[in-house]
Amino acid sequence: MPSFVQLLLKRVATNGWRSDTVRVSSPYKDLAGIPHLRALLGWSIVGRLHMAGISIAITFLVVEWTDSYLIAGVVVGAVTLGQGISGPLRGKAADRGSAPRLLAVSGTLHTAGLLTLAALPGAWWPIAPVIGLATGLFMPPVGQIVRAVCTRAVDRDKHNAVFSIEAIVQELAFLIGPTLIAVAAGISGGRAGLVLSAAMVASGVLGFALTVRRSGYGTPDPDSIQVSQSAKTSILRHRGVVPLLAVATVMLGAFTVTDIAIINWANERGTPALIAVMVTVWGIGSLIGGLAAGAFKGEPSLARRAGLFSAGMIAIALVLPPLLDPSPWLLGVLLVITGLAIAPAIATANTWLGDLVPEGRLAEAFGWQATATTAAGALASPLAGFLLDLSGPAAAVGVSGLLAVVGTLLAIRAGRVRNVALSEPSRRVVVGNDA
Repeated sequence: MPSFVQLLLKRVATNGWRSDTVRVSSPYKDLAGIPHLRALLGWSIVGRLHMAGISIAITFLVVEWTDSYLIAGVVVGAVTLGQGISGPLRGKAADRGSAPRLLAVSGTLHTAGLLTLAALPGAWWPIAPVIGLATGLFMPPVGQIVRAVCTRAVDRDKHNAVFSIEAIVQELAFLIGPTLIAVAAGISGGRAGLVLSAAMVASGVLGFALTVRRSGYGTPDPDSIQVSQSAKTSILRHRGVVPLLAVATVMLGAFTVTDIAIINWANERGTPALIAVMVTVWGIGSLIGGLAAGAFKGEPSLARRAGLFSAGMIAIALVLPPLLDPSPWLLGVLLVITGLAIAPAIATANTWLGDLVPEGRLAEAFGWQATATTAAGALASPLAGFLLDLSGPAAAVGVSGLLAVVGTLLAIRAGRVRNVALSEPSRRVVVGNDA
């Protein structure tokens, strides 16, 4: 998997793409020359393969034990709760000490938790939520560490490009990992899915930890550590951070509801095989959008990218049942178009968050971001189920569109607050009005 990122950067840097007005390969050419960056991004795919698939394996296993999706939801919720609670704490630990050591310890304990769940006798299911909570508390902070490292390792004018690649990397992990885990669980049961998840953690997180150590960015410099240790207020008190986290929360919620609605649409029309197709074309749109957005220089607009996503959500809602019965081709085209905004929006949000917080508190800030998006996913799933049972996929995606519109308005606010914050003399970046 790391070789994929190396090939991707090499292709766009060497061959490039051209338009009449701009050559778009130059940011990627610059990134390709940064030592260890390709390996860091590549191993971060492997280190995150398990994250979106654990809930699938746990659901298979608990339903096998109890024949209850409610109990399965409780166990999955316990893992999610633990993950959300520990996000900022893991970030602080990374800001104040050795990231490779943190990854190794959390990876080992998380692997042990998954294997404990896999080995648990079915009759002992009442203690599964407790084990799930502990397992979630030790979720390895791969995402927040790679984002903090990218912020430190890459010059500010290349942050848009590197975070575009990072957003694509995240989507690849969240596409490949759950697919592999679902296949294992479907063929051999939930225990097999959990064992595969544990193997992904053990190999991927260890490989990522070793890569971070070799990169020289495994331990913050003394000044950065001092900034983190001497902080007397929450990172949430920094101007612009809360609006950005609100954007991430609302947009992720919209994405999750739509994802579940597409699954419902495919199942209800008797074509479950289309689920994988639709998820894939959505990912292809995001991949294209991320590569294109990262290739252009200048300050990106989060509001414009969120607005494109909102428009796509509304268009999708208008063609779904009970309003219409779309052909898979029409829905696929709309998903590709809407997907064009996903990776660019994620990249912009990560770039802006890295701008707004002190270097010594980067991992903590990205930890809060992980907590916000985790909470969004946890709340959006039951909302999607309620809306689907009430009125069908059109209503669910329609609410997603409204959430995305709220996210767009929040993005406008976040852009204005960010511009004010970064205009202060103590800030290291000067930007124009890009909201």
